[in-house]
Amino acid sequence: MTANKSPGSHPYLRITIIGLEFSSPILAGLVGGYYLGEYFHRPWLGLAGLFGGVFLGFYRLILELRNFAKANR
Repeated sequence: MTANKSPGSHPYLRITIIGLEFSSPILAGLVGGYYLGEYFHRPWLGLAGLFGGVFLGFYRLILELRNFAKANR
């Protein structure tokens, strides 16, 4: 047993974390945009929040997959 392994070093756990980091900004952007749209009476803010969340989700996905590939070399 090695003592220097980090808690997130198990491959399935790491993949789960990557999935959550991809989906969380999308959900937060959609919900936040919806409520801002309701507050300011601008329904397009929900769509803008969704697109912003998708952009941020893909950005985080690319960064995490690069780190995952570097760690498995």
